[in-house]
Amino acid sequence: MFLTKVSAFMDEYQMLQNGGRVLVGLSGGADSVALLCLLHDMASRDPSIQIAAVHVNHMLREDAQRDEAFSRELCRKREILFFAERADVAEVSRRKNISLEDAGRQERYRIFQKYRKRLCCDVIATAHHKDDAAETVLLRLLRGCGTEGLKGILPVREDGVIRPLLCVSKAEILDYLNQISQVYVTDETNFSCDYTRNKIRNELLPCLEREYNPGIKEALFRLSALASEDCACLEKRAETRFASLCKIWDGEARFSKKELQHEEPAIRSRLIRKAYQKLAGKRLAYHHIKAAEKLLANQTGKQISLPGGILAEIRYDSFVMHPRSSAEKTFSFAITDGFSHLFAETGFRISARLSSQKEAGKNLLSLPADGRITVRSRREGDSMQLPGTGSKKVKDIFIDKKIPRSMRNAWPFITYQDEIVWMAGFYKNEVRQNGKQYYIITIEKQER
Repeated sequence: MFLTKVSAFMDEYQMLQNGGRVLVGLSGGADSVALLCLLHDMASRDPSIQIAAVHVNHMLREDAQRDEAFSRELCRKREILFFAERADVAEVSRRKNISLEDAGRQERYRIFQKYRKRLCCDVIATAHHKDDAAETVLLRLLRGCGTEGLKGILPVREDGVIRPLLCVSKAEILDYLNQISQVYVTDETNFSCDYTRNKIRNELLPCLEREYNPGIKEALFRLSALASEDCACLEKRAETRFASLCKIWDGEARFSKKELQHEEPAIRSRLIRKAYQKLAGKRLAYHHIKAAEKLLANQTGKQISLPGGILAEIRYDSFVMHPRSSAEKTFSFAITDGFSHLFAETGFRISARLSSQKEAGKNLLSLPADGRITVRSRREGDSMQLPGTGSKKVKDIFIDKKIPRSMRNAWPFITYQDEIVWMAGFYKNEVRQNGKQYYIITIEKQER
């Protein structure tokens, strides 16, 4: 029985654990009408379930008004709370330079989420079924995908979307509607092969069923389910490893190069993708992940550019990802009384105060207040007088001290009368000149 099969599927994935308010995406087509009727039937048997429906008019077809009117009347007859909203999908497609299909999908879910929030619904139910899942897997295979892409349409999404009909086929849906004598509207564009998905549905899948495997839809659905299980297992392990291996501080993600190299490829690629997503807020494409993995075979200083202004680089024993801007920042501040600034990229806090006399200490430097004192980043050709060894180029000091290239522009230097007198964390030169007042400069290393 249709209702029994779908109810068991919903229980398996805990779609409605303790009842709740369900917002149904209702187009007026066979699939969404069957979903609405089924959930309405469930709600009539279980008072803890309440349903509402929202219809999105894409403004692409002349008969779009017919679909909206049909959906409204269906909900009126069944006493279901109904809402409708229009979305200029063609304009969204043009403005974002995406296909009409993608624009329509984005607008639908945007509106669904808006009404879910407004109505305080627990979940959004959409009418994707087993045939849709098979089409999605095949479409992604044709475009080229990894294991994640094979997951296809998920029964439950993290954003509260559920798909109760994923366990049934289109034929079962039509049979159910026939049994309850429920009419629906038909979108004629579903039969057009102008769209890739429609060509797969109307041409490729029937050919595969006819010529190769009558059970191809079931096979693709099964592949999707197995891929979901495998990915969930790998993702869980990757989450654990990420928490252990990746250090994120001040917009920078860092791994031990050796530890990352020794991870299994399936986990390593996920670790890199997770680090990138933390920094950029979006997924990293396969070829970029592979480029980042190849970087692990290089020596310090090697780097590659990733989308979104992210750099991946080797810093001695570390593999690091960070925004490009942090590697290119320069600065210069005049020292004044009360000056205090945390140079977050390097972790140094530099402070200054006026005093009537010199003070001495490991983290202190006294400079005559009548001189020109600044804290700045390095400049081309900089050099510094080192104790007992003469002058040395700042560039060479960075190399000797193994300071990563990406941090060198962020490293703070104290200058007096335009000469470097203190390189934070390393060398400090006392100024013997006396003055009436002194700036007492303090450099402290903050824990990262």
